[in-house]
Amino acid sequence: MSYTWTGNNKTTYQSYDLLALQWIYGGDGLAANYGINSVHGPTLSPNSSNHAPTAQADSFSLLEDAQAVDNVLSNDSDPDGNSITAVRSTVAHGP
Repeated sequence: MSYTWTGNNKTTYQSYDLLALQWIYGGDGLAANYGINSVHGPTLSPNSSNHAPTAQADSFSLLEDAQAVDNVLSNDSDPDGNSITAVRSTVAHGP
């Protein structure tokens, strides 16, 4: 995420500075206590949103009593490059 400071000050602020400024901006009297003349609220501009992973169908053929040993995520992807995981569940027998 990127942060854009809007105001007269050209100083670069880190994320923890923005949180502190937002807290001062809340009006709890800190401006009077510390001699702050003017406080401007920060503008947060995310670079992009989180996109859902793309899952592809998987199918496996097995011999009776054999175990399926394969990676069900090998053909899946995440457009943002985030890691993806699979959750194991118990398979019910068909009709």
